[in-house]
Amino acid sequence: MRFKSLTLLLALSIAFGGMVATVLPAPARADFIEGKKSYDNKNWRRAIMLLRPLAEKGDARAMVLLGNMYAEGYGVEKDLTEAFFLYRGAAERNNPDGILATATLYQTGSGVPVNTRLAIMWFERGAKMGHQASAFFYAMHLYQGSKGESYDFKPDHVAAYKWFRIAARSRGNPKMARTADGLAEKLREKLDYNDVEVADR
Repeated sequence: MRFKSLTLLLALSIAFGGMVATVLPAPARADFIEGKKSYDNKNWRRAIMLLRPLAEKGDARAMVLLGNMYAEGYGVEKDLTEAFFLYRGAAERNNPDGILATATLYQTGSGVPVNTRLAIMWFERGAKMGHQASAFFYAMHLYQGSKGESYDFKPDHVAAYKWFRIAARSRGNPKMARTADGLAEKLREKLDYNDVEVADR
C-alpha cells in the first residue's frame, strides 16, 4: 500500500514538471505555449480553452496537462477515469510523462481497475525510452517481484540492479537518482561478480 501511494504521488508530481517536445505546426505550438502558461499560472479556464482542442487533435503534451487537471480537479470536476484516458492517449503517442502516469494509475487502481501486469509493462516501456522515474519504478518491480491472479512476476535482482543504475545516471530528479544509486549499491553487495559485469554492460 505504501509503494502504491508513493508511486502515485511521485509519478503525478513528475508529470506536472517536464513536458516532452513534440513537433507541431506553428499555430498549434503557440496555442500549447499559451495553454501551458495558463496552466502554470493556474488560469484553469483559459488553459482548458487552449489545451482541449490540441488534445482532441492528438497533442500528447496537452493530453498530459489536461490529465493532470482532471486528476487533481483543477478547473474541472475531479475525474480520475477521464485523467486515465487522457494519460493513456499520451502514452500511446510515446509521451514519457503520459507513460509514467498511465503505469501509475494502473498500479494504484485510480480511474481504472488495478492491473499490475500492465503497470509493469508501461513502466518498462518508459524505462526503455530513458525516463528516469519509469526506470526507477520498473527496477522496484524487478527487485520486489509481484504475484497476481493472472501472472507471477518473480524478483530479478540482476535486472533490478541494471535499471536502478540507469535511473541513478539519468537526469531529472537528483533525489531519485541518489535513492536509485543507494538501492543499486545494496543489490551489488548481494550479487555475484559475473552478474554485476553482465548488468553493467
